[in-house]
Amino acid sequence: MAATGGFPPLEQRMVELTFDNGKKTKVSALNKHYVPNFKYVSFYMPALDTLDDESSTLDDWVEQMNLFRDDLRWLLRLPHHKFWSVLTFSEEVSDTVLTSFLLRAPRNHEPEFHQYAIHPIIGPIYEQLHDLIFRIFMRLATFKESKEEHITPSKWASLIYDNYFFDIPKLMDLCALYESKKNRLLPQMVENVLKHEPRHLEGLSIVIPLITEKWEELSKELKTFTKGSKNQWVESKLSQLIRFSTDQALSLLKLLRTYPPIATKIEKHNLHELLLVIALMYEEDVDEWKKIILKFPALESRVNGWRVHMINLFRLLLATSTLDAKESNQNGIDDFFGVLSNCLEMNSFLHDYEQTYPFRKDIQTLLSRGVDVDKTRIEYLGNAINTALEVFGVRRSSDHFVNPSFDRQELGACSLDSGLDSPLQIDMGIALSQVKDLLPDLPDTYIQRCLEEYGYNTENTINALLEGTVPNSLDTFKENKLVVLNSTGRSSDTVNIPSKEIKAKVLEAYNRQQLQAEEETTQSHIHHSLLPTFNEDIEYDDEYDDTYDELGVGMSEPDAPAIKPLNIKGSIRKMEEEIDYEEIETNQNRENFVEDPAVLRAQAERRHQTHIQQRSGGGNNLPKERDVVGRAKGHGQEKEVVLNRRKKEESGAHNRRNRSDFKRREF
Repeated sequence: MAATGGFPPLEQRMVELTFDNGKKTKVSALNKHYVPNFKYVSFYMPALDTLDDESSTLDDWVEQMNLFRDDLRWLLRLPHHKFWSVLTFSEEVSDTVLTSFLLRAPRNHEPEFHQYAIHPIIGPIYEQLHDLIFRIFMRLATFKESKEEHITPSKWASLIYDNYFFDIPKLMDLCALYESKKNRLLPQMVENVLKHEPRHLEGLSIVIPLITEKWEELSKELKTFTKGSKNQWVESKLSQLIRFSTDQALSLLKLLRTYPPIATKIEKHNLHELLLVIALMYEEDVDEWKKIILKFPALESRVNGWRVHMINLFRLLLATSTLDAKESNQNGIDDFFGVLSNCLEMNSFLHDYEQTYPFRKDIQTLLSRGVDVDKTRIEYLGNAINTALEVFGVRRSSDHFVNPSFDRQELGACSLDSGLDSPLQIDMGIALSQVKDLLPDLPDTYIQRCLEEYGYNTENTINALLEGTVPNSLDTFKENKLVVLNSTGRSSDTVNIPSKEIKAKVLEAYNRQQLQAEEETTQSHIHHSLLPTFNEDIEYDDEYDDTYDELGVGMSEPDAPAIKPLNIKGSIRKMEEEIDYEEIETNQNRENFVEDPAVLRAQAERRHQTHIQQRSGGGNNLPKERDVVGRAKGHGQEKEVVLNRRKKEESGAHNRRNRSDFKRREF
């Protein structure tokens, strides 16, 4: 990298040093000479149960943290080359000062955090330290502070990687402490570090299996507690257990929120194993924690927080690596369905996941993007999710996830126009208005219940109303008081609409809509500008243009019979023998301006053969037979036979491929 504006980068910069003997010399700006020889103070938080005592615990902590704060301010005031020299050649600064804060600082999800924050002495000091640590890491994540003070990006990337200023665990801790919607610098810092030094991402192959292993250990420890006698349960140990579980989940979750592309960098087998462990741990541990909450109700809020974080983490890992990936393809969709299929036996997990992230919305998103999703897979997963929900008393109709009128050709047509929604992309407002158009007096509550029962499918809902197959559980919503407007436009007394009257009005409105629909189907859906217009006052010109007839030979005509003869040329010759073309042309009635398609095909074939003979100089122009048999095996083949065989293979495969592509496009 060339020097910026005449100022060399740090690794090439030379400075002049004056030693104790008065001798001056020039040395590299990145030099261990700038490292001071004194001991640094590490960070810690005082125990809450000792703050109210008459001991000097709080005074000692304040004194130590003032020294810790002075060290941080001193680091930030150092010039650019001295700052990097101290951090590079002094491991004590990185380990004792920076790492101690990342490991011991309280997280905002911990119950102690609120008590520390509102403390009149601890709160302000901790807030200052919290801000200073972030500023130091921001300076470490910046390779150019000004045009005079900068480092070559490649050299800077090597410095932060070789000296372990950043790695995946430290990034997780930074995100756990500083991730918030207001902090816009943290995503820039993480992106800058991972973008210029991709080797940090290699740590994911080590960190993710370690997280998976740690979760399995925590789950086993929890089961060990619950297997013993309830009298032996210790609330403090269980509190520590839920704290570790929550911290692991939330740290990884906040890292993914800060920099979502990191989910796509996790190896597939590690990712799938992590997702399975999350779901399995959730399924097994939720029941155990419910038993513990019965004895220790104070842990309920923390357990519920852990459950929310686990569901959100599972969703973010799954969606980012499959549904939301920039290069999302069929493999990503298969992985999405595959991961959910592995969780079908986990009822508690599926219930909570479905309540937070409905499977139906994922299908709507895929269809709106024009992704071809197998209806069978949707039905299979949908039925499994319904089964899990029924365990918890949540009942849904079988077509909640899949619209029975789902049509792949309609979906393909809709996906070409971003302004059209997929058949499943219907919200409550649209569905409600469609039913209200049929029967304006029908109660909104009754309509909503019916739509919910039939998966917001208006057609099935209307059919159920007509056929009287609406479940009896919705009968309570049939009778509903409505405000009726009289002829003066003022509201009269409320009246009850009996169910028979509702059905009669539905039938009447439905028949009226069906009649309108039949009239609309007689009109073409093609835009009027694309349709030919005819003027009866202008005489029709029967001049026939045969310029492009050759291109249409062999293609099906609109009025052609469904069953065509196998030997087309033979049938055409037979028709030529029976038809006198000159007599037809001379005696043609001008009113019959549409000729028989069979005659047109025969004329086209006749002109085609004549054109071929003229182009080849006359004579018989039958295709030349090519020898592809050749000699017996083992006696060698002539070059012409070998070429003929190759041409046959190429033309045959090409034709089959073309026809298969044609059928795929059509069907």
